[in-house]
Amino acid sequence: MCHNVDFVDCVFTGRLDKLTVFGSYEGIVNEISGNDLTGATMLGGGFRAGVDLRKQKLPADKRHVLIPDPEAFLVRAMAAVQEWPDGEMRQFAASYLTVLGEDFRSGQNELLYCARDSSAAAAEANSRIRALIESGAK
Repeated sequence: MCHNVDFVDCVFTGRLDKLTVFGSYEGIVNEISGNDLTGATMLGGGFRAGVDLRKQKLPADKRHVLIPDPEAFLVRAMAAVQEWPDGEMRQFAASYLTVLGEDFRSGQNELLYCARDSSAAAAEANSRIRALIESGAK
């Protein structure tokens, strides 16, 4: 985790396993802007506490999906997930959405969904969550 560190105009490539970047931590504001993550694969972790994702170049692939309006999305997505028939898939998705909700409540105004397929149920849950994001969780 990167609690009190500035990242400005950095280029990130390769596998970033559980990288967590904070926009602020314990009252200290970090400068996080102009970073290029297009060559990175983020696995877990993410951006927390006020990182402006519009000021970053994010990966653009099926594993990474920007959620520009987390408040509305999270409510609708959690309701949709509760209707899924597979318990393992439902539990995986609900857990991930809960973490995203915590990130939103801690000041993260946009979220980056970073799929991590650790099982067949997780892969299917990630596919369904991605579809919910892309459809506006309708």
